[in-house]
Amino acid sequence: MCLNRIGVVFVACGLAGLAWAQPITVRPVQINQSGGPARGYVAHVDLTDPNVEILVTDPAPGGTGADAVLTPTDSWRASVNADLAINANFFGSLGGGLADIVGLSASDGTIVSAWRQFGPTPDPALVIDSSNQARIDYINGANITPYHDAIAGVGPSSTDTDPGTLLVDDGVNLGSTARVQPGVRNPRTAVGVSQDGNTLIMAVIDGRQPGYSTGVTLSTLGQFMIDEGAWDAINLDGGGSSSFVH
Repeated sequence: MCLNRIGVVFVACGLAGLAWAQPITVRPVQINQSGGPARGYVAHVDLTDPNVEILVTDPAPGGTGADAVLTPTDSWRASVNADLAINANFFGSLGGGLADIVGLSASDGTIVSAWRQFGPTPDPALVIDSSNQARIDYINGANITPYHDAIAGVGPSSTDTDPGTLLVDDGVNLGSTARVQPGVRNPRTAVGVSQDGNTLIMAVIDGRQPGYSTGVTLSTLGQFMIDEGAWDAINLDGGGSSSFVH
């Protein structure tokens, strides 16, 4: 089992009592590769269905000096009555169960953590407007609106030589230049959007379990997301944070 301690959770939530069928489909996956398979789960969410609501973790209470309260994914899912939850942004622990979210995070129209930029491009991010239309791009102050909910990966950094690109950009696999540790097999979390912006693809691949699941590189993850129908995709926080609960 991967650890569930995370900084922010991203979910697709249907009406109370919604059965596991359309508009949310979930299935286990196995990626066969040299050195051992990688196993995980992928979900496809129909954003055009009026019963689908996208939720991102609320900000921490005022006065804490933090962006978010660290909460296991399964506990957060239960607290908001969601059908499906995964982890999202990278984060830094501030102690006392509080966290500083790395990069853009927006919840129900409120900016929880600001967009971030080092070098020529801002962090890659997913933005969803109030009508559930989704877009993945390099998001900054010029193209953040209209937004309602948002989560982000990490882009360029002054301390990392990897460029920090999108995982998939216009159907092209950019995993080898995404962050972090693109060439290392790790547990991974990714989110993608179909070309028409109507389908959200959420995937978590387990890892660090020899003989069961070895994890994947970001190039492998990018190809997997393309095969699942993603036109654009971003890599989210991985390793011990990767979690998929439904």
